[in-house]
Amino acid sequence: MTQQTEGQRQTEVQERPRISLVVGLASGLTIYMIYFLVVYFLVEAGCRTGLYRRQLLGLNAINALVLISTVVAAVGAAVATGIAIRYWRASRHAPEGDSYSKFLSLAGIGLNAYSTILIVLTALSTTGLPLCDWI
Repeated sequence: MTQQTEGQRQTEVQERPRISLVVGLASGLTIYMIYFLVVYFLVEAGCRTGLYRRQLLGLNAINALVLISTVVAAVGAAVATGIAIRYWRASRHAPEGDSYSKFLSLAGIGLNAYSTILIVLTALSTTGLPLCDWI
């Protein structure tokens, strides 16, 4: 086992938050992209296979599946927003030269909150518009 010097440990400790901040910055948008593709696939496959004729949870099966995936994605994006808020609060006490963490955490709050709103708006348009009209 190799021994680390104090400088190596400090560098390692400083690098972890940067990765966490970048992941926190991109997580909401990644969740939204995956959610959008899942909803697109659900509607397209559901219309082609006749899934829209079935009932699930008292709703059209496609709408029920979109609703379930919306809740999962919105909770994930909201959790990412909460984590970004926690990083932002922690970065307020950082030294003045450490502005990247303040910026990345604040940008993460904005992007993750925006992604949460986009998820809800996508669900509203998917469930509000008539499905499978082209069949």
